Amino acid sequence: MDSKIAIMRTLRDVLVGFAGFGLTMAAILVARRDNDSRAFAIATAVAFLLAGMARSASESRNPFLKAFLVSAGGWIPVAIMAAVGMGFTDRPILVIFLCVSFVFAICGLQAGTWIRAGRPSTGIITVAVSLGVALALSGLLLPRLVGMFRRNEMTKPVPPFSFSTPYGRTIHDGDLRGQVVVLAFWATWCTPCRAELPKVAEAYARYRSNPQVKFWAVDIGSADESMEKATAFLAQKGWNLPCALSNETTNRVLGVSGIPKLIILDQNGQIRVIHDGYDGAEPLVTGISQDIDRLLQPSK
Repeated sequence: MDSKIAIMRTLRDVLVGFAGFGLTMAAILVARRDNDSRAFAIATAVAFLLAGMARSASESRNPFLKAFLVSAGGWIPVAIMAAVGMGFTDRPILVIFLCVSFVFAICGLQAGTWIRAGRPSTGIITVAVSLGVALALSGLLLPRLVGMFRRNEMTKPVPPFSFSTPYGRTIHDGDLRGQVVVLAFWATWCTPCRAELPKVAEAYARYRSNPQVKFWAVDIGSADESMEKATAFLAQKGWNLPCALSNETTNRVLGVSGIPKLIILDQNGQIRVIHDGYDGAEPLVTGISQDIDRLLQPSK
């Protein structure tokens, strides 16, 4: 009988954690902030804080095990989605979910335990402090961590590549020498690209009159993409960016296996920065501007 009770409690812990996962996803979809890790972290924290409180008792002998079971209710669907490529293939988002769900499940369990034990003030303070920490870390720490995950500095000779322009001209890598070049790889069907391109356009506006800087919004040119479709899409959105169309060889030699992807070349034709993916938590316009300004400075 005791084993059956233990199994039922374990299943309830996991199911409540699954509900916490569902609440997290629902909050992100309703808020339409699926490309911002700050919103995702806060939604996860709130959902699993509530899940932990729901599974608390007046006495909790092993809160870490219970928190693990609750958070596992979210980890299981996340692992399945990542395995089949339906979601959570972005490593920063995956790490955020795993860590935040566990930590805040513990906080919720402890807060709920104090409330059920007749110490509501202590429980409420725990909830308030937990949420305050979630907000503070999301605002201060996540932008820095996101940059570390997504941005990679290097000095690497660029391999031969080319892309086409709307005017029928083919641009080769050698044609870009003498300029700092920002290549923003994207596609019309890519949701994160649609979030990133306005930021790229904002950075482009800062340097549009500078002949030493060149921006290209390079559509990856997959089977359902075309120059006409790409240029019409940019015009419809009002994103004022020079458009280009890539090809299979260019995508392969530049490592464009996932989009959005930013590649910044220096005036000597070397790859200096690669930025993978997009996250609204990162000050992308400021980062691009700082990279360009740094590369425009004469080497000492």
